[in-house]
Amino acid sequence: MAENYDENEKDSRGLLTPRAADLVRELRADEAYEIHDSIVIGPGAAALDDGWFNDWAGFSNAANLVWFGGRSSNVGRAYSNQPDSRRDWAFDVYMFSIEWFIQSPKNRERLTDVLDVQHMPELFLDVLPNTMPFKIRLAQADDVLEIPAVRAPASAGRQGLFANGAVDEVYGPGVQGDPHVSNNWKWPSPLMLPAQGQITVSSKVDNPMNQLLQALAGSPGNFTTPLPAGGEREDPVWYVIRCTFTGNRYLQLRGARSAR
Repeated sequence: MAENYDENEKDSRGLLTPRAADLVRELRADEAYEIHDSIVIGPGAAALDDGWFNDWAGFSNAANLVWFGGRSSNVGRAYSNQPDSRRDWAFDVYMFSIEWFIQSPKNRERLTDVLDVQHMPELFLDVLPNTMPFKIRLAQADDVLEIPAVRAPASAGRQGLFANGAVDEVYGPGVQGDPHVSNNWKWPSPLMLPAQGQITVSSKVDNPMNQLLQALAGSPGNFTTPLPAGGEREDPVWYVIRCTFTGNRYLQLRGARSAR
């Protein structure tokens, strides 16, 4: 049946039809895979990627925050393993998750900005996930999901209160969900993306959080680290929102002529 495969046999959303998808599976080796992409807010972030932000005013004022739209080669693989908006292989998406974390030490006395100590852990790890809408779009045309972030927990990392009340401990938020791979948004049937197909995530900060974040001038700040030889260094506190799609990708078999 493989010789009847038509690479143009896609539906109006740019997705493979069930018949064409079945034929692709016959021709490809499948493996479990995830793609992830991040937006970062913190000092120096905007110099690494146009879609990242140095401060809360820039982040909250963005008309459209986009994940999986392409990243600069300067961005590390832990933040994005998909620098291009398109892939050379078909991908069946089963699950979607959103992870919120603050890249800083647990000892809050090492933070240089008072807002990073007093307010932003709660606002970022609890309030924003409940108030920011996330939309998933296929082929730049079809919206297949629009939910608040808490509907797609990260299924990874620690959970519990954003802080335990002590000055030297900060924990991940409960909105991350239980640290289990299945604890996220799941589709009953996969989204079947063809090779070179696009899937993007977008969001924005609505009022009143938009107005509040724009008023937080100067934040985020840095954190200090004592050096063995004496003195200390400062590094940026980064607030990270990482979106992940999990499923199966279909790779070209040895000797095959097409990556589709």
